[in-house]
Amino acid sequence: MGKKLSYLFSKFIIDGIEKPATPARILLSCFSDLSLDGAPGETIVDETLDLAPSVYKFDENRISEYLDIVRGSSSQAFPLIFPESATCLAVASSVIDKLWRSGRHTLADLSVRAQWNWNDCEIGNMASFYASVESAAAYIDGLELPLTSVEISDGRPGVSFKVDGASPRRSCPASAVDAPDSWLVYIPFDSCEFRLGGSVLSRAVDARSAVGPDISDSAYFIDCYEVVRELVEDKIVKAGIGVGEGGLAAAIAAFTSRTGAEVNVSGICKAYGEFPVRVLFSEVPGVLIQIDDSDFDYVDAELLLQDIAYFPIGHPSGGTLRIASDPASGLPSILESLLGSRASEGED
Repeated sequence: MGKKLSYLFSKFIIDGIEKPATPARILLSCFSDLSLDGAPGETIVDETLDLAPSVYKFDENRISEYLDIVRGSSSQAFPLIFPESATCLAVASSVIDKLWRSGRHTLADLSVRAQWNWNDCEIGNMASFYASVESAAAYIDGLELPLTSVEISDGRPGVSFKVDGASPRRSCPASAVDAPDSWLVYIPFDSCEFRLGGSVLSRAVDARSAVGPDISDSAYFIDCYEVVRELVEDKIVKAGIGVGEGGLAAAIAAFTSRTGAEVNVSGICKAYGEFPVRVLFSEVPGVLIQIDDSDFDYVDAELLLQDIAYFPIGHPSGGTLRIASDPASGLPSILESLLGSRASEGED
C-alpha cells in the first residue's frame, strides 16, 4: 500500500471544519468489496488553496500559438486548486483508453485501480488530496465500475488510474488515416460547460483561470461509451483518440499529425454559446473519431437515438493542420437542439 497509507485513515479538518468521514470510509462506502486495512492516522489540519487574482485575457486570434504552447509543455504538476476536475478527467481518460481495444467487452467488464502519490509538504496539499479521493469515489461509483485496489505513495502530488478487463490490442489506430472524404467527429463524454481552470493552457501561460469544468455526468459518460464501443466493435470507427489533457486542440493535433486536417469548431461554439479558446483547450473528457462518409448517416442515427451530442468538425487534408472557428466552411453542426444555446459566464 505504500508508507503513506495513514492518509486514508486520518481525520481531516479543512478550513476549520472536521470532515465527517476519513478517505478510507469514503472509498469503502462506495466499494464494499475493496479491502483497506490500516490503523487510525493522525488528524490532518489544512486549508483549501485560493487562486491569486489575474487579469489575463485569452485572445481568440492566438489559437495556433496556444496550441504550440500546449504541445510544448512538459509534464506539469497536479493542479492542486482543481482536484475534482483533474481527478475525474484522469478516471475518464483511463476508461476511454479501453474503447479502442479489440474483441468484445462492455463497460461492465472493466475495473479500476487507483494510485495516489502525495505529500503534506505544502499548505493545501492535503485538502486537495481529500477532495481528490471524494471525487474519484463518486465518479467511479457513478460509472458503476468496481474499484479493486488503492495505493498511496510518497511523492509529488498526483493521481493515476489503471483500468483492467479489456484486450491490450487496439482495434483501430490512434492516428487518422489518409482518407480525404472521411469525417473527423468530436464527441464530448460529459455535459459540462467548457472552462479553462486547471487546464494545461491556463497553467502554461499563468492565466489562473478561476473555474474548471464540472466533470460529473457519469450517466451521460456511460451512454457515450456504450454507443462508441459498438461503433468500434462494428469496425465503423477507422481511427480514434481520447480527448483529455490539452483539450480538443491537442487531440486534433496528435490525431492528424500524419495527415493534416481542415477543422472548424464553429458548430461546437454555437451549440454551447462558447468561445473557441475554451472549446479547444478546456479539458472535458471525450473522443475524436474518424468515420467514412458512407457511414455518416448510420453514425448520425445511432447517436441521435441515444441523445448524444456530436460534431463533425472536418476532414483529413493530406497537408497541414488548419483550425478555424468561423462558420464560413459550411460544416454542419449536429444536435444543437439537444444542447441549446448557453450564454457565456464571463472571462475565465
